[in-house]
Amino acid sequence: MKTIRKDYIDEFHYLIVFDQAQPLLDRLAQSGVLANVHIEMLFHMRDRVDIIALRERLASNIDQLWHIRKPNNAISVNIFDTLRKDEDNPSVTLSFELTGYTI
Repeated sequence: MKTIRKDYIDEFHYLIVFDQAQPLLDRLAQSGVLANVHIEMLFHMRDRVDIIALRERLASNIDQLWHIRKPNNAISVNIFDTLRKDEDNPSVTLSFELTGYTI
């Protein structure tokens, strides 16, 4: 959904008005960016895809990934230890200089 406008009720409150929800391909077709030949080809491809079968295939593949056996020579690693950063040496510093500002 895209924001069409904001209707202000008062100074601090407003109501956001959205357009009607549409699939991305329909929005792309309305934008006029692609040639009609390409739009027709994409619509034809969308009509041929069985979304429910695709979802079941993806779920099956993800389920198979969960059941992959760990190799015998694998070393277990605690992911929280690998993601921890040293607090003494922060990688990001925040600083600013007041240039051209006089009191």
